[in-house]
Amino acid sequence: MSQLLIPSVAAGALIVGGSAIVYHSRRQMRRFRERMRAFRESESERRYRLLFEQNPLPTWVYDTETHRFLAVNAAAVAHYGFTREEFLAMTIFDICFPEDVPALTAALAEPSLSHTSYRRTRHRRKDNSVIDVDVAAHVVTWDGRPARLVLATDVTGRMRAERELRQAHEMVTTLLDAAPVAIVAIDMESRVTMWNRSAESLFGWTADEVLGAPLPIIAEESREEFARLRRELILGRRTEAYETRRRRKDGSLVDVYISAAPLTNGAGEVDGGVALFLDVTERRRLEEQLRQSQKLEAVGQLAGGVAHDFNNLLTVIRVNCEFLTAEAERRNSPSDEIAEIRGAAERAAALTRQLLAFSRKQILQPRIVDAAAVTAGIAPMLRRLLGEDIEVVLESRGDTRVLADPGQLEQVLVNLGVNARDAMPHGGRLTIETRLVELDEHYAEQRHVVVPGYYVMLAVSDTGSGMDRTTREHVFEPFFTTKEPGRGTGLGLSTVYGIVRQSGGYIWVYSEPGQGTTFKIYLPRELDDTEPGELAEAVSPMPHGSESVLVVEDQEGIRTLARRVLGRQGYRVLEARHGADALQLVSETGVAVDLLLTDIVMPTMGGRALVDCLRAQRPELRVLYMSGYTESEMLRRGLWDGCAPFLQKPFTAHELARAVRSALDGHAIGCANLQSATARDAAS
Repeated sequence: MSQLLIPSVAAGALIVGGSAIVYHSRRQMRRFRERMRAFRESESERRYRLLFEQNPLPTWVYDTETHRFLAVNAAAVAHYGFTREEFLAMTIFDICFPEDVPALTAALAEPSLSHTSYRRTRHRRKDNSVIDVDVAAHVVTWDGRPARLVLATDVTGRMRAERELRQAHEMVTTLLDAAPVAIVAIDMESRVTMWNRSAESLFGWTADEVLGAPLPIIAEESREEFARLRRELILGRRTEAYETRRRRKDGSLVDVYISAAPLTNGAGEVDGGVALFLDVTERRRLEEQLRQSQKLEAVGQLAGGVAHDFNNLLTVIRVNCEFLTAEAERRNSPSDEIAEIRGAAERAAALTRQLLAFSRKQILQPRIVDAAAVTAGIAPMLRRLLGEDIEVVLESRGDTRVLADPGQLEQVLVNLGVNARDAMPHGGRLTIETRLVELDEHYAEQRHVVVPGYYVMLAVSDTGSGMDRTTREHVFEPFFTTKEPGRGTGLGLSTVYGIVRQSGGYIWVYSEPGQGTTFKIYLPRELDDTEPGELAEAVSPMPHGSESVLVVEDQEGIRTLARRVLGRQGYRVLEARHGADALQLVSETGVAVDLLLTDIVMPTMGGRALVDCLRAQRPELRVLYMSGYTESEMLRRGLWDGCAPFLQKPFTAHELARAVRSALDGHAIGCANLQSATARDAAS
C-alpha cells in the first residue's frame, strides 16, 4: 500500500477535494488564489445585485461626488415613473421637492454623512406628484468609486392618516371644549382623563389641576351614589340622566343632571367612563320662582273668591244692621249691640277690599301720573303716620311718569311705610327713591315674569331689623306676618303685591338680617313721542377690555350674569362667593386683579372689609361696588364711602359693561359732590 504524501504549502502543495496537487512554482499558487478570490467576489456581487434588483422598496445608488444615479432597481422605476435610462441621466436633486433642496444640500455637507443616516423628506415623481418618504442611506463602493446606497419608503399614506387622525382629534377636542355641558372622563382608578372648558366653568378646577388626579367633585353625601354609578360603568352599562349634586372647588355644591357611559379599549374591555353634567341650579331657581308665582296666583284666586262670597254675606249683615238701627232710632232706643255688629261688618268689608287688591280684582282708575310727584304729595302724611323718630327722605332722578291709579299708588307707599315703621321700633330712616331704569334680557333671564323694557323704579328702603331668607320667601303671602297676635292681619304687603301686579309692574325685596330692607317696585314707564338720551345710549356698543376682574357676590345668578357679560367683552373673570373666599383665591393663585367688582352686603365678610384687606396689599386696586340696596342707603349706613364707583342692582348688560370700563379707566363721582347731592335730597 503506497503512502499518501501531502507536501507543505511552502513546497508548493495544495490539498483540493482530498487529492494532492503539487505545484512546482509559487506563481501558479498566486494565480490560483486570485482566481478563487475573483470567483468569490463575482459570486458576492451577483448575489448583491440580485438582492438590489429584487428589493420591493425603491432603491438606488448615487455617486457622492457628482450626486448622479449609478443604479436604480425596478421598484424605483415603477414607483417614481422614470425609466432606468432617465434615472441614470439625473442627479438626486432632480427627484427632490424644490423647497427641500436647501435642506438636502445642507444634509449632504454634514460630517456624519459618512455613516448610515436617516431622514424624512419629499420626492417628486415623473407625473409631478409629491410623496413623503423616509430615506435610509448607507456608504458603499460602487465600481471602485465612493457611493451611497439609498432605500426610500413611501410614507405618504401613513402621514395622511396621521394628519387626518390629528385633525379629527383636534376637532373632537374643539367640540368638547365648545360643548355647553361639562364633560368629564375617568379611568378605572377614578383618575381624570378628560376635563373640558365647561367643566372648568362649572366646578372651578382647571384641566391642569385635575388631569391625572383623583376625581375631585364627589361630595361626601354623594359617595354611595357615585359608587353605584361606577359599578354600572364597570359592567358596561349606560346611566341615563338623573339629578344629583357635585362639589365645586370653593366647597359649594351644585345641582346637576348627569348622564354617563362606559369607555372601552380596542379589545372591547371597559377601561373608564365619561359623564356629561348639566347645571340645573338656574333651572331650579326659575322653577322655584314659577312655583312661588303660581302659588300666589292660586292664593289670589282663592282670596278673590272668598272675598266675593264674603262680601255677599256682609251685604246682608250691613243692610239688616241699617234696618235694625233705623228701627231702634224710631223707637228712640239705640242699641250698643247693633253698633258693634255694624262696626265689625265695616272692618270685615275693609279686609275683603284688601283681599280683592291682592287677587287683582279691584277696580283701578289708571292715568298718567308722575311717580315722584305722588311720592312728594304723600310724604307729609307719611311723616305724621310714622312718627318723629323716623326720618323720611325723598330722592328722584329722571322722567318718572307711569300709567297708574294714583290712589292705589299712595296706598302702596302707605303700606310699605307702615311695614317699615314696625321694623324700626326705636326709630330710623325711610328713603323713597324714584328713577328711570332699564330691565334687559339678562335681568329677564333671572326673573322669568319680567318683560324687558324701561320702567320707573320706586324703591322704599328702611334701616330696620331686616329679614331672613324664610321671611323673604313668604313676605307677600296673605295673612303671613311676623308680628305678635293682634298687631297685624298679614294683608299689607300682599295688598301691595296685588296693586303692583295689577298695574303691570313687578316688586322684589332685598333684605338681610340687621341690614334693613329695600322694596323695589318697577312700573312700566309711560313714553312720550321723544325718546330720552338713555335709549340712544342703550343701543351703543358695549365697551370691551382685556383686564382681570374679580367678581365677589353671594348670589349665584348675579355671579353667572357678570361672568357671562364681562367674558363676552374680553375680560378675564374670576369669581368668589364672599370676601373670605376672595382673599383665599387671591392668596392661593397669586393672580393680579385689575378690578374688584364686589357686593357690599355679604355673609362672612362684606365688601368694605374685603376692599380694606386687598388694598393693604395693592393700594392701586380699582373697585366697583354693587348692591340691591340704593346707593344713598349704602352711604348713610357707612357701608359705602361714596368715593368708589357704585352699580345698583338690577343692572343691565350695558350698564355693567360701562360701569366696569369706567371704573378701570378711573372715572368716578367725587365724594363731596355725591354727599352734598344726598344732603340736598334729604333736605327736600
